[in-house]
Amino acid sequence: MNRNATVRQQTLDSIQLARDAATGLGDRATQQGLRDQVSLAIRELTEAEAWVHKSDGVTAEAGKIVELLLDVALWRLTTVGLALETGGPDARLVM
Repeated sequence: MNRNATVRQQTLDSIQLARDAATGLGDRATQQGLRDQVSLAIRELTEAEAWVHKSDGVTAEAGKIVELLLDVALWRLTTVGLALETGGPDARLVM
């Protein structure tokens, strides 16, 4: 397996792990604001996956876009996870 295929598969695996985490967080959250953040994260993960599939060999530009989308999605999921851990299923995000 060449390096690009390995990086591509690792990226797709990371996206799937994040998507699984998002599903679990979405199931735990009762407040719409948290659910909205989970939905946005899932949308960003879907977009990242599309970029991975668009680029046969992950180009530097596509890789940066995918990395940014993953970072934003993971930030959202971390925020939701911390809110749920701190405030329970009825936690709210105050913006």
